[in-house]
Amino acid sequence: MRLQQDGAVKDADANRRSYQLLQLINQRPAVAMPKAKTPTNPVEGHYSGLARFGIGQRDQRHFALLGYRAAYQDLLDADEGFPRGAQLQMGAFELRHYNRGTTTLEALELVSIRSLSLRDRLFQPWSWQAKAGLERIYTDAKNSDNLVAQITAGGGVSYGFNQQRTTLFAMLNGRLEYNAHFNHPLAVGAGSSLGVRHDAGALQTLAEIDSMQMSNGQLRRQFSLGGQYNLSLQQGLRATFSHRRDPQGAQDNGLTLEYRRYLQ
Repeated sequence: MRLQQDGAVKDADANRRSYQLLQLINQRPAVAMPKAKTPTNPVEGHYSGLARFGIGQRDQRHFALLGYRAAYQDLLDADEGFPRGAQLQMGAFELRHYNRGTTTLEALELVSIRSLSLRDRLFQPWSWQAKAGLERIYTDAKNSDNLVAQITAGGGVSYGFNQQRTTLFAMLNGRLEYNAHFNHPLAVGAGSSLGVRHDAGALQTLAEIDSMQMSNGQLRRQFSLGGQYNLSLQQGLRATFSHRRDPQGAQDNGLTLEYRRYLQ
């Protein structure tokens, strides 16, 4: 009632009821206020640099991988000392050496940002993401992967459950891509992402479904599932699975297991 009267023209009846309300509040016994949880100091979180070593299989080909990230955090890294639901990666790359003797650049991320800002009844922030760099994509059944330059950005909403340990998010995305495999190398795309992230303390998991319709008529769909177990503050084990498919029936499955060491 006092909130509704704030800024309104005062009258004797409103003043009387406001005074009675204050008297009733005064008569209630004191209640101990719950202690707010103090966020982890950033200096107590993991280092922002990262070296990765692992093995995997993709489209029936085995490989070893080597990766590096200059900074900072992704959605499967431990949250302690970092904003929950925030990703900022800069200067990241991944190399793969296949058992057939070929070595390829899988990805080169100049920047990759994701912000999963939780909505509730009082606050309605937007979630958003943006990334730019090179990435290897699966094109069709007759061709091997292609390294393309791309800029992708989008926005949407995120909601928290289970004391905000579980995050459900949905976004609409746009993409600008240069792919030499196409007759017209420069293409644009529009699509969506739907995912769920769960933080179980030492274990973080992320499942996501992505769809992208390109301007040349190609429709890309991907399901990905990842989990990371933190061995210690500066070490972790991560497993990821991905399944890709296009309307012509081309598909592949990818599975990786990697050791992650955080660096100063």
